[in-house]
This record gives sequence, structure tokens and C-alpha cells, in this order.
Amino acid sequence: MLAGTVMALRMISTSERRIMMLVVLAMFALLLAGMVLLPTLQPKGMSADDVCRLVATLGVWVAFVLAAALSPVRKADPADELGAG
Repeated sequence: MLAGTVMALRMISTSERRIMMLVVLAMFALLLAGMVLLPTLQPKGMSADDVCRLVATLGVWVAFVLAAALSPVRKADPADELGAG
């Protein structure tokens, strides 16, 4: 699951088909929500608290990576490049 999330996040920033990668990421989000809400989707051997921590960790991580990948980049100031202050 983590490897698939990493691939989707990397493809968002490099792929021309960004919408498709966002759809894949939304499917991962639905799967994670299902793991928390539906006991049949919880991994065997993991307690409910561990599943909640896993989902929260992945959710925060994905949110920050998406924010960094999709936020607009500020244009460089030519004065900054020349070292003028």
C-alpha cells in the first residue's frame, strides 16, 4: 500500500496525466478509510489502534506531499539570483 501511494505521488508531479494519478490517490484514500471503518478490511494481526495510527500517518504524509507537489512555485526574483540584497 505504501509503495503504491509513493508511486502515485511521484507520478502526480511528473505525469502529463495528473488527473488520473489524483484518481488513483483518491482510491487509496477510500481504501484507507475503509480499513478504519470496516473491520473486514483491517489487516490481520493489527489492532484497531494500530490501523488508525497507520492511516493517520499515511494521511498526513500524503497531504503534505500533495501540498508541496501541487502548490504554485514562486517566480525567482532576479535580484536574489545576483546576490543583491
